[in-house]
Amino acid sequence: MKRWVILLILCIPSFLLKSQEKNFIPGGFIRSGLYLSTGDYSHNVNAAFGDASFTLTASDKTSFKGFADLRFRTGQQFGENVNGLAIREAWGMYYNKVFEVSLGKKIVKWGKTDFFTPLSRFNPTDYSFRSPDREDADLGNLLAEVAFTPSPSIRISLVTTPLWNPSVLMTKPLTLPENITLVLPDGVMPGNDNYSYGVRADLIRRGFDAGLQWFHGPDLMPGLKLFSADFTIPTAPIILMKGVPYVINNAGIDIESVISSVVIRGTFSWSKPVD
Repeated sequence: MKRWVILLILCIPSFLLKSQEKNFIPGGFIRSGLYLSTGDYSHNVNAAFGDASFTLTASDKTSFKGFADLRFRTGQQFGENVNGLAIREAWGMYYNKVFEVSLGKKIVKWGKTDFFTPLSRFNPTDYSFRSPDREDADLGNLLAEVAFTPSPSIRISLVTTPLWNPSVLMTKPLTLPENITLVLPDGVMPGNDNYSYGVRADLIRRGFDAGLQWFHGPDLMPGLKLFSADFTIPTAPIILMKGVPYVINNAGIDIESVISSVVIRGTFSWSKPVD
């Protein structure tokens, strides 16, 4: 309940558009999917589901914009029933010709490569999510984003989030020994050290784009930490491991260039744990 209240409060400024012209655009979809495996697996990896999405975009067409995406899913995955209602995005934005600021739960992707990039530091992913659209696995993050566009070819973005929202690993089909227990984080995790911030500069020219960025905060992928080990039975010790945040510093650069009919993309990323 608290999560819903926070997101609604953050998006209120976009819907209180005073006397300016209001523009509301609803949208969404309904679909279903079926995944069947032909392999001989020890676990049920099949999936059948139905999805529904309701979106709403609000704007005064001059300086305010808001967006919300509500998702519902029901079905079965990895042999378990799945029923869930989630706010995928809910954010509000103020903007003008050179400046914009947005608050709320938002999907922010850094990096120019498709499918995977080591530079996307604010967009957690649910790797267990089955969908024909790969972007449905994006979870979004509770954040604040400020962007400056001093010229059409330069964009500078600053993003910060006070909480750690880790990616979801695909562990359901895995079988661990009976003496080993693995507990992974689920949802937003508060904590004094779980904040993140980053800055990215993009150069956009005809036929050539380049980006340079810096990030500090917990990695989206949880690290594994040994919490306890009971060696009462030396041949089968009882082990408890948990997924925990680990803070990193990350720098990266990427480029994209079009030469005739060929698109060239490249990415370099450097990361170092803080402790």
